[in-house]
Amino acid sequence: MKKQLLSLILLLFVQTLFAQLSSKKSPWNLRNSKSQQTALVIANTNYKHGDRLNAPILAAQKLVATLKKQGMTVSKGYNLNRVQLLKVFQDFASELKDHDFGIVFYLGHGFQIDGENYLIPIDANPQTKEEVKDDAINLGDVLKLMNNPQKPKVMVLDACRNNPFEKNWTSAERSTLKDGFNAVQGPSNTEILFSTQKNSKVRDDNPYISYFTEELNKRGCLKDMVRNINRRMLQSGSQQIPARYGLLLENVCFGRGSNSNVIVTKPSSFMPAFPFPPPDASAYHSLPNEYFRDSISLYDVNTQLLAALEACYYYENSYYQIPKGFAMVTRIERIKEDGTPYPGPERWEVNELTQSKRRFSFLTYFQSLFKAKIGTYRIIVFLVTSEGIHETKDKMSMVAAKNYLSGGWKTLPNEFKEMEFTDDYHCAALIYEFVKHEHEEAILVTESKHLGKTHLEKSNFLKNLAYLSDK
Repeated sequence: MKKQLLSLILLLFVQTLFAQLSSKKSPWNLRNSKSQQTALVIANTNYKHGDRLNAPILAAQKLVATLKKQGMTVSKGYNLNRVQLLKVFQDFASELKDHDFGIVFYLGHGFQIDGENYLIPIDANPQTKEEVKDDAINLGDVLKLMNNPQKPKVMVLDACRNNPFEKNWTSAERSTLKDGFNAVQGPSNTEILFSTQKNSKVRDDNPYISYFTEELNKRGCLKDMVRNINRRMLQSGSQQIPARYGLLLENVCFGRGSNSNVIVTKPSSFMPAFPFPPPDASAYHSLPNEYFRDSISLYDVNTQLLAALEACYYYENSYYQIPKGFAMVTRIERIKEDGTPYPGPERWEVNELTQSKRRFSFLTYFQSLFKAKIGTYRIIVFLVTSEGIHETKDKMSMVAAKNYLSGGWKTLPNEFKEMEFTDDYHCAALIYEFVKHEHEEAILVTESKHLGKTHLEKSNFLKNLAYLSDK
């Protein structure tokens, strides 16, 4: 009985202690969710020993609301002392490990000392220039915390206001000071945005963060948003010129997704290249732009092509980059003498060697032709570009495959949504036809006995594309 009573008392004590700890308010608020993107917004205004700021908190609150609309996990910290400021950065760096993108906003006091940039907590009170290193947070240390090259990160700093402590320093110390922040070199896959250029100050009520919030509400890709913000800053008539440092290896677009409103993709510059001008094809057909009259972007053209291909069972494709556009390669299929695909599994037998691979490999497809049945095989390559398409005399052989082609991407990067499909663009279909004889490797048919248009008709692709364009 006594043991049961002691256990009950201990349980009540633990529950009471937990409730008390949970009820205590923290100056920052970290939230976890299933979102793959995370944001941190810090705003310091109530400086105990320096000039109080009025604008940051209100601007931060609007910013937080906007980021949440984007479906992001948002952490916020207002009026943080040094211990709290360092802790919130450490927590955010840890949280970033579980997300595919992170963005940090800091609004408050900040300045440089001897070329090093410092973020100022509300309890800072450096009596000398040297004491800044102990009272403030070195921006370089913050960047090191988040130095994960695999994670794209953005840090936005609206902090180059005045130094509220220098009036208490010696004239010798003040003589070495420079305004604002110094230029910064960020870690890999990191972009750092200053609300003003190096060695310059901003007003407390400058519109930079407000413009940033408005651009987020409009939605779009980060690179375009930054350009629009810079343009608006210049048009405002102020002398404030924003600065940009570092480099992102991915494209970041806000408000472009269905399940997640922030889309992070690698740019097309990371896509493997298809040889251009392309190797000599067995047959060729130029698709009239009338088929794509409702397409606004190159991405729309791809959507139309995919729909037509999937309607005739081309479910696997691979993407490559070419100048001013992209190439899409279909699966290898076995075809009859008249260009009609074989029915059922016989059509795709040659692809079985690559079924377990995550990425389509054009090279592996060519290699698989060694083990293919006797017969004729076909690959269709769609080129969408504004460049002139002039085939070279190169042959699409195994050697060419080894030299030029590697695994393509399974999907087209979202940046092609930003590339307008104008009258200068065209779509061409290149047919590469191979014949396989017994005990021999498959060889390219130099000139198919069928026109390129016939190949597309026999596959039912043209009929599907015409139907979709008339809908």
